Amino acid sequence: MRNDAIAIDAIIGALAQALGQHEVATGQLSDADQRNALVIARNANILSLVGPALAKASRYEDLIVSYAAGAISTNSDLLRAGAEVMAALAQNQIDATIIKGPLQQYLLHKTFYSRPSGDLDVVVPPADFARASAVLVRHGFARATPSLWWRSALGDEHYERLEPFRAAVDLHHRIGQPGTAGSLPASAVIGNSIIVPVDNTILPAAGREIALLICAISTAKALYNREPSAVHLADLFAGVIADFPRAVGSLLDLGRRFRLQGVCGAALRLVDVVFGPLEMPGEVGMRFRELPREQLLGMIFCPAASETRWPRRRELVWEFSDRRLGTFANEWLVIGRSEVSRRLFERAGARAMHRI
Repeated sequence: MRNDAIAIDAIIGALAQALGQHEVATGQLSDADQRNALVIARNANILSLVGPALAKASRYEDLIVSYAAGAISTNSDLLRAGAEVMAALAQNQIDATIIKGPLQQYLLHKTFYSRPSGDLDVVVPPADFARASAVLVRHGFARATPSLWWRSALGDEHYERLEPFRAAVDLHHRIGQPGTAGSLPASAVIGNSIIVPVDNTILPAAGREIALLICAISTAKALYNREPSAVHLADLFAGVIADFPRAVGSLLDLGRRFRLQGVCGAALRLVDVVFGPLEMPGEVGMRFRELPREQLLGMIFCPAASETRWPRRRELVWEFSDRRLGTFANEWLVIGRSEVSRRLFERAGARAMHRI
């Protein structure tokens, strides 16, 4: 049986080094543990961050260099697509903002290329969602998720185009999904956007505080779906540690404003698990207090491993609901409606298939 704990400890040390913390000595890894750490990091989409430290002076070093070069190529294509898509939406008088992806990496890591991004996430007002969809189709994008469930329950739809270069777009009219006990409206994202210069153009991006709130939502989504959340926590840590502890208080205040305080508290608790101990507010320390650190690390880095023990989803929703019975009950109804809609409208195999 492989020992994921050794690999996870090595990854945490490499993350600390990559994000400007003190370097954590992990000792000399065996080839099997080193390979396992690199595989876990790749699956968690943090290989670009931790690969240089994990693979230094080893036979895997060239692979890390190639992976980093691929991230530059992939994200450059997305930035080109972003310029094209945003110009087309502006010509049609549709307000829009880009979230996540290379622009968020630039805001939080000071580079557009800290990791490869699979798609371009664009937020538009709900009233303009259909028109924005038509604009994408006119520019050669095809729907990859032709299902009412995606638009109604998840609040987004996926588009993909292969020519003149491969690009995928996730078009959102809100941020969130059933199970995360709330969502962020498009108006909040667009109304708090900033301008980011990219080569010879400028692109609208989610402002720093909204970007951190989206990181917290992405963390909750990953946990609910039993997917790796390490990449979202790395982004969240990079954002809050730059202005700690003020940024933590601001994020919790913003979460309360949009009834996402449970989501923010849960995400910050996991930041503390990976990068701490940090001086987090007491309400953060209450999250997941029944679960040991080793279990939480497995959920964060190796969610699909047979050794990883998961709480029931209702326990996750309870945390995301800020442990409030009314919020929890309402979210459970949202989940139920979503499941009915999925069974009615989602065809077998109609998932978004984005190639990275």
